[in-house]
Amino acid sequence: MIGGLNSSDQVLRNNLEIDPNMTLTEKAQMGVGRFNVSLGVVQEKKILAIGGMVSKGKPSEVVELYDPIFDSWYQLANLERPRCGTSCCVINSRFVFVFPGTNTNSWNTIEMLDIGTTFDLKILRTLKWSLVTVTNADFM
Repeated sequence: MIGGLNSSDQVLRNNLEIDPNMTLTEKAQMGVGRFNVSLGVVQEKKILAIGGMVSKGKPSEVVELYDPIFDSWYQLANLERPRCGTSCCVINSRFVFVFPGTNTNSWNTIEMLDIGTTFDLKILRTLKWSLVTVTNADFM
């Protein structure tokens, strides 16, 4: 379980691992607390936390990568547009697609990031998201 919003409307940075026995273990917290964040798994079981809400009514463009081996979070390039309530898909542990979500300024766009085939944090930090405009009238 990553991020969230508690009953006091406090945005959480939590990162909780759940094992097969349903035991919760606290792991390193995200750098930026968010809820309604999209998650995707990439190379070597690393987790991307994409967008989300940093407070009620404020979507985020922040992207962070969690490495479970080192129990560490790394900031990656921000999305081109803030997104929340979105979904993402990862193809071949490499191509990351982020869909419009509930933020109205992102309804007609999808973002894509090619993270490559070898995990190199220096390279990952230099990559930029590509913004694709969707023109299908049925989609908007």
